[in-house]
Amino acid sequence: MAASIRLAPTGKLLDGPSESPSPRVYIEGGHEGGYAITAAGLRILRDDPEQRATFAACALDFRAFLDVWTFTPPGSPPRILGDDLWAAQEMFVSTVERESFVYFLKARQLGETTVACAFDGWVARFGKTASRVHLFCQRDSNAVEMVEHVATGLEALPPALRLPMRASAHTIQLNAGPHDKRTIRAYPANSATRGSTCTHAHVDELAAMSDPLRVFAAVEPSVQPGGSIHVLTTGNGPSGFAADFWRKAVAGGSEFAPCFCDALQRPDRDDDFLEAKRRSMDSRTFSAEYPMTWQDALAGAGEYLFPSEDVDNANLEAVGCFPNQHAYELVLAERRYDRRRRYVGGVDPGTVDATVVCILDATEQPYQLVGFYYLSPATVGSIQNLVRQAHLDWPDCKFLFEITGLGRGILPNIRAPESHLQGFETSRASKQGMIGELQLHLARGWLKWIAADAPQLDSEMRGYKEDDKNLTQDTVMSLGIALEAASSSKFPEPGRILRPILVG
Repeated sequence: MAASIRLAPTGKLLDGPSESPSPRVYIEGGHEGGYAITAAGLRILRDDPEQRATFAACALDFRAFLDVWTFTPPGSPPRILGDDLWAAQEMFVSTVERESFVYFLKARQLGETTVACAFDGWVARFGKTASRVHLFCQRDSNAVEMVEHVATGLEALPPALRLPMRASAHTIQLNAGPHDKRTIRAYPANSATRGSTCTHAHVDELAAMSDPLRVFAAVEPSVQPGGSIHVLTTGNGPSGFAADFWRKAVAGGSEFAPCFCDALQRPDRDDDFLEAKRRSMDSRTFSAEYPMTWQDALAGAGEYLFPSEDVDNANLEAVGCFPNQHAYELVLAERRYDRRRRYVGGVDPGTVDATVVCILDATEQPYQLVGFYYLSPATVGSIQNLVRQAHLDWPDCKFLFEITGLGRGILPNIRAPESHLQGFETSRASKQGMIGELQLHLARGWLKWIAADAPQLDSEMRGYKEDDKNLTQDTVMSLGIALEAASSSKFPEPGRILRPILVG
């Protein structure tokens, strides 16, 4: 018959050995089901007070577990991780002690994946019965490498802490006794599907994955109640799911706690290091590679035309946009139609692409986005109905309707007064002019919107690049057309013959 013992959190022996269906260690304040141990390990604890204290500390405290966790730095011999944690790793430890769902946005090479792999091993070793840990990585080679890291750490634990283990390229299995098989399984991003549930999920480099939304949609529902998820990633530009999800976490709109680790959170970096790097590259690339704020981390390299800080400043929901709540409430009130205000709109029609209508209050600067209509997929009839509805919602609004291609045949059949609906034919030069106007208005704070009202716009503005051939840009074009409409010269006085206009 197997045996069990009962310990205080300090490791003091309280009871046992007692007969038990399988070797077990029960610790005051720990899991009710106790902690798995081998028969050989139990004999060690019975005879060695120091090992009992180590076992109890590691079972109850992740930080203590790091003092027995071995990892191998590149080009160096194996060493104990807890002996010399970097600042970013200490930040990881303190955060996961408080929060179960954490989004770590970080600079590169801070050792976060190393300490996250140690957490994976801790959950598998000291988690509840039949604990299961899932690792999600960018590529298959990353998945294999992370399994190796975890396996190395588990194999090198002190004898009393080890469990029988089998490891393959993608899987580690721990035998913790009858009905207690523990598993660590790693998946490349292209294999992330809704499969078996897990106790803990570790998502590594989410922003670099080809389809972060699909991966996260597979991961989140698979975590058991009471489980945990750690998302770790460097920034990969200002747009896309990973960037949007971070901003949502910062705004308190998700259950994930945001944690940003800047470029100096390791011991061999200081201000002189940053200055040397700053001199060797352009400012946008430097900010992306060595960020000191989360805004820097999401800035992307210089290929993005609208700087993230300008887009942040355009967002009326941004912290500090208004000095008091009363002013913010006034802005919300002004989004309702008011015949005393001047409204202009831009329509970018599409059936394969989206149809977008942006309406600006252009009474004075800064202009405010007060109406946003997004339709995808669309048909000719639904486009006509959408523009008709926008006109009814904003009766005095002057709309410019893009007629290059599809729009030319749609415009004549829209039920709206000619004095309020003008055709607008774009060219390469006019498009460049519109983008330039958008850049100017953003840089000078002349354009405002509420991101929650127009999430597609906020995302497309952040992700817009100079080479826009393969970009989704319908909302950007609609907003640019609305800015063109803000010029009163685009609309002749009532009674004059209206013809499509060519700008640029």
